[in-house]
Parts: sequence; structure tokens; C-alpha cells
Amino acid sequence: MKISIASPKDKERIALIWKLSFGSSDDFFELFYTKAYPHSRTYIVLEAGEIVSVATIIKSNFVADTPSKGGYLYGVCTHPDHRGKGYAKRVIEYATEEALKWGMEYIVTRPASKELFRFYRSIGFNQTLFRRKLSLPLPSSTEKIATRDLKYNNIVPIRKYFLQKNYFAWDRLYYDYFLGYLNYAKGIALEFHNHRYIIGHPNFEDNTTFDLLELGHPVTSILRYPTLYYAENIIKERYPEVEKISLYLPPIAQYNDIEEGEIEEFALVKSDTIIFNSESFFNFSAE
Repeated sequence: MKISIASPKDKERIALIWKLSFGSSDDFFELFYTKAYPHSRTYIVLEAGEIVSVATIIKSNFVADTPSKGGYLYGVCTHPDHRGKGYAKRVIEYATEEALKWGMEYIVTRPASKELFRFYRSIGFNQTLFRRKLSLPLPSSTEKIATRDLKYNNIVPIRKYFLQKNYFAWDRLYYDYFLGYLNYAKGIALEFHNHRYIIGHPNFEDNTTFDLLELGHPVTSILRYPTLYYAENIIKERYPEVEKISLYLPPIAQYNDIEEGEIEEFALVKSDTIIFNSESFFNFSAE
């Protein structure tokens, strides 16, 4: 067994493993390969000269009073014919160790299932990030709201303005990829009314639900303030089949009119130098 950094000649095999593991379309993999891969490090496990497992580290930033740089562990997968042999564990451990050697202070990842949460915790991802989920109905009628698309050059400052600190952000180079992913997922990233914004997409399993991943609003009262009203109108106009939204918020109790909603595990972090607290917010990413 050998672990190395992927090269352009490995593209076809990596694309096949992604497709077999995630059901990824050719368009989705091409989006990753053109927008994220050139600025990331993708590691491959070779057995008898054949790629059997893959993992990618994407640069990430943690915005706080003391900012830090880290990585997002992404696209971990193993060819179905080679599962159960520990290849994923080895490539994850190798990739994270290498990232820490480069000076990254943390690695964050989003396990896709409860079983994977247990797996990642067993290999050192022992800090949990949470988010609050609130289900809300959409209005039956809509009002036309003026919007403009968020691009990578204005999404960075607008997120910083509303989230302020204790959140994870991407290097500017990667926003093109994640915004491209939103487009692939038939989602939206829009600015409206005094620089407020929404980021989200239709739920992958239920097209009557819209997953509102981020809602940029300036006050602690979210339900009584018009930001949510504007967002609901934008969603209803663009997605007539949607009946409700799942609104995802930072887990801390900073909204004085929200008491309901469930707090759910969302991501895990491995770090030897940083302790992340309950305010740390990680949400906007490619599934």
C-alpha cells in the first residue's frame, strides 16, 4: 500500500470512485476538479498500483478574535471492491497529519451518518460542532423582492458583517466552487434589502422543503424582523412547490424570540491547539 498526492493522470479513476461512492454526476465531479482540486491537496491510496481510496483537504479559515487557518476534509471515499480494509482510515490519518505539518491548526469534516460520527471520533475528531434547526411554514402569497447574486468578491465581507466572529470561512479561491455547488444543487446565494442575504437550496430528499443554510440579519429578534419575511418571499417566488423551510442557525441562544428548534450535531473537528466552543458555526459547504 502507498499513499501519495494525486496528479492529473489520476482524474478518471478518482471520478469513478466518486461516482460509485456518492452517485456523483460527471458535471459535479468536473465542478470540483476545475474549481477546487487545483487549490487543494487530494491524497490517494494505491494498492498494487491501483487507486482504491481518496481524500481531499480544502483550505479553511476560522474567523475569531484570534483567527486560525485549517482544513476541510472532503470527498473521502473508497472503491466498493476495496472497502472494509481500513484504506479510508489510513488516508484520513495521513492527510490530516500532513495538513498539520503544513501549519494548519485544525481539520473540520462533516460526517454523513451517525455511524461515521462514531468512526471519525475514533480517529481523533473529538470536538463537535452544532447547529440549530427551525422548521417554518412559507406564506401562501408572495411579494416581489429585489435581489442580486452573491459572488465570491462580495460574499466574504457580507458574511463577516453578519456572522462577525466564531465562524468558519473559505479561502477566496474556494468560494467559486461552493457557489458553483449551490448552482448545481439548484440553490441560491442572494443579497437583498440593505445587504441582508440568504444561502440555501431545496432539500435533496423532499422538494417541498427548502434548506436555508444561512440568513444574514442584523438583530437578535429573527421572527419579528422583516429579514425572514423577505427571505420567505424570495424562496416562495423562486420555488413554488416549496411549503416550508428548514432554517439553520448558530447553536447559541442569541435569538430572543426563538426557543424551539432542535440542536443537532453537524461537524467534527480535530485539533491539538484550538478548543472550539458552542458558538463556533460551520454550515455553508458542499454536501
